[in-house]
Amino acid sequence: METGPAQVAFLGLGAMGRPMARNLARAGHRVRAWNRTRRDFRELEAFGVEIVDQAEQAVRGAGAVFMCLLDDEASRSVVERVLPHLETGAVIVDHATIGVDTAQDLARQAASHGVSYLDAPVSGGVRGAEEGTLTIFVGGDAGALGRVQPLLGAVGQRIH
Repeated sequence: METGPAQVAFLGLGAMGRPMARNLARAGHRVRAWNRTRRDFRELEAFGVEIVDQAEQAVRGAGAVFMCLLDDEASRSVVERVLPHLETGAVIVDHATIGVDTAQDLARQAASHGVSYLDAPVSGGVRGAEEGTLTIFVGGDAGALGRVQPLLGAVGQRIH
């Protein structure tokens, strides 16, 4: 990631994803976001988050793709949808709590497209997401982690 503001996609704007996307925008990053169901996102738009109708739109031009989805099935479905639209060198940061087999499979799929995948579940609940104090447990390539570390600092305080 460049040292200045990054172009970030955020996929999944539920109770956790919404404040995480807001904190990325508040930190000065350009955030384009998507949610499976359309809701009132004026609060996010007030922070400069661009809301789009398709996940594929959200990831175009993004160096980092944050996902905060429900489960293995949702993560798998969305990764498979967006991979063809990601630029080589992009990093997917998956905050869903998913199984090891799913995470390893998604990492292999991403690598076949020249993209890195980080399994990065969080602890701290909605309050931690709102306050930007989440603990983030990251598994994956250390180089990819280094590229998104400044972004992770906008959503969490402890990164392991």
